[in-house]
Amino acid sequence: MRGASGCLFASVVFGSLVGTFARALPELARRSRSIPQSSVQFSSGTLQLIDQVLASAATQSWEIGTRETALLEFYSPKYFLYSSGSSIPPPALTNASDITNITECFQSVDSVLASKPVGAEPLFQTSAAGDPASAGIPFLIRNATIIAASPSSNYSIAAQEELDHLLSVQRENTTGAISQREAPEPVQLWADFVGMAPAFISYYGAINKNQSLVQLGYDQVAAYHTMLLDTNVGLLEHIVLGGGIGSPAQDHGHWSTGNGWLVLGLLRVERIISLSPYAKAMASQRSTLLQWALSLTNAAWSYQASTGFLYNYIDCFATGSTNSTSCFEDSAGTALMAANTFRLAQILYSPSTHSSSYTVPGQTLSPNVAAAEKARQYIVNHVNTTTGIVGPVVNPEDWSSELAAGGTSPEGQAFLLLLQAAYRDWWSLTSGRY
Repeated sequence: MRGASGCLFASVVFGSLVGTFARALPELARRSRSIPQSSVQFSSGTLQLIDQVLASAATQSWEIGTRETALLEFYSPKYFLYSSGSSIPPPALTNASDITNITECFQSVDSVLASKPVGAEPLFQTSAAGDPASAGIPFLIRNATIIAASPSSNYSIAAQEELDHLLSVQRENTTGAISQREAPEPVQLWADFVGMAPAFISYYGAINKNQSLVQLGYDQVAAYHTMLLDTNVGLLEHIVLGGGIGSPAQDHGHWSTGNGWLVLGLLRVERIISLSPYAKAMASQRSTLLQWALSLTNAAWSYQASTGFLYNYIDCFATGSTNSTSCFEDSAGTALMAANTFRLAQILYSPSTHSSSYTVPGQTLSPNVAAAEKARQYIVNHVNTTTGIVGPVVNPEDWSSELAAGGTSPEGQAFLLLLQAAYRDWWSLTSGRY
């Protein structure tokens, strides 16, 4: 996931999105800060173990899709969203090393396609409507990088069927938010959905030059943000609406991984818009997404523990819930929020001021890079260098409980690759300045 980031993005965002930026240059130059590169780093061997554990552990739909996009970010960044060489459609796949690097992701895509039942619309059969869409962008990239790719390719057909199904899912009446649950379950909105589906919708629109679909991806982020935001603390609730017999219970807690999922999807939609033909026309949407990302990440880090982690429910310590079994340090949510923060700092970085500040009338906001770096060091120190497994982590299928020591969270393993890729790219661009 990289794209017109860093200097390319800065010239667009600060020049056209924020009219006050030019007047703020002297102030921002004074506000530039930096952190030294820490000796606390993943070794290449540990990263290889993390990848191997993820490959064997990812079996559920969202785990597979999350793995595929993490592989793109980590091994093949210019084919995703956050590299200076990123584009939609992606560049031609002709270089031998590029082919080698992307093979692991494409092998997973091919496996999903081979397992897809004939005539089935979604990429996976599951009651979670948004989860299969997590693999949608890798399908579109696989199709776009085939020599003489055509709309009739199997990858393109599968992506079209996934989109058609997703757009047919029931919606919340007021905002139009697509439900995370398939009928006959009632409409229910999960923060997780935003990490899976909206970016696929927008990417499909961008690669097919359909601005309505690019906008729809944004609209889904906006609808979920409206429905989930707890304005009292600036954090997102995990699950709203629905519940009852045959449906997961609502969860109004501020689950760290859920907050991370939404920011992950939000930033991807922003990058897709910026790489699309509609970047200028949708400048206000991009500005709004970045403001939301800043607000959410900074709200989360305000509850960071002194050793660097976020609690499974971000503010559970502050609300006096520390005796609850759901209030524990969670490496998965911590890693994802740190990855998001480094990506946000990369997007906002201005070489002319050496800062990642974002100016809107009346205030200047900056991503909390220092908190993300403290979290990153915490994560590095909590990965078993013999097994490659990170812990402690939440049970990804029971978000109120901690996974037993030594257990594997596939999504947690993927978040490690996202974190390393985001940190690597941010540092390469900024040399630690923010």
